[in-house]
Amino acid sequence: MNIKETKVLIVGAGDAGEKILREIMYNNTLNYNVVGFVDDDMEKQGLTIHGIRVLGTVERLPKILKREIIQQILIAVPSAKGDQIRRIVDVCQKCNTSYKIMPGIGELIDGRVSVKFLRDISYEDLLGRSPVHLNIKDIRNYLDGKTILITGCGGSIGSELCRQVVKYQPGKLILLDSSETNLFNIQMEMQNEHYYHNCEAILGRVQNESLMDDVFEKYKPDVVFTRRHTSMCP
Repeated sequence: MNIKETKVLIVGAGDAGEKILREIMYNNTLNYNVVGFVDDDMEKQGLTIHGIRVLGTVERLPKILKREIIQQILIAVPSAKGDQIRRIVDVCQKCNTSYKIMPGIGELIDGRVSVKFLRDISYEDLLGRSPVHLNIKDIRNYLDGKTILITGCGGSIGSELCRQVVKYQPGKLILLDSSETNLFNIQMEMQNEHYYHNCEAILGRVQNESLMDDVFEKYKPDVVFTRRHTSMCP
C-alpha cells in the first residue's frame, strides 16, 4: 500500500536544516517530501542541499506556499528569536499551513538534531528564547543514582526529558503515561537505543490519586519530573 507523502518546506538552510533533510532522505519510515528550503541568508539563495534548492527568503513564503502547495513547514532554526518565529507563524496561519519547530539551542542539550524532536510551537517560542547555561556537574550530582519519576513520559516533552535524564546515570526510571502506545515506545527506546534497562513502565494518569499513592509507596522516587515543575522528594 502506498502512503501519501506530506509535502514539506524547511525553514533554515543551515546545519539543522541539512540534518533534518538528510534524515528524511535516508529514513524510509518518514513520509515527507521536501520541496525546498527558505532562508534569509542572501548568500544561500539558489543553492542546493542534497539536491533540494533554497527557494527564497521568509518574505517569499506566501508565494512559495501557494505555488508549491506545501502541507507543512518545518522550522529548523534552533537559534531563532521570538520575533523571527512569530513572523514565520503569521505567514503559515494566513496560508492555512501547519508547522512544526525544532527546539531551541537550550533544549538541545547535546546538540542532537532529529525529525523526532520537531514539535508544536509553544508560547515560550513566540515570546522569545533565552539562552540556557547548564551546569553539567550539578545536574549529574542531582540525578546520579536517584530514582526518577517522569510523568507524561510518552509525550514530546516527556520523552525528550527521558532522553536527557538517562545520560546522568539515574538509579531507576519510573515512566508514567496515560497512552499505552507512547509508554511502550519510550520504554523500548530507553532499552534499545540508550541501553538503559532499569526502568518501570506504569500506565495511568497523575489524577488517579490511589495509583500515585501506590507508585510513591512502592518506588519512593527521589526526584519527580512533570511538564510544569520538578521536585525533590523528602
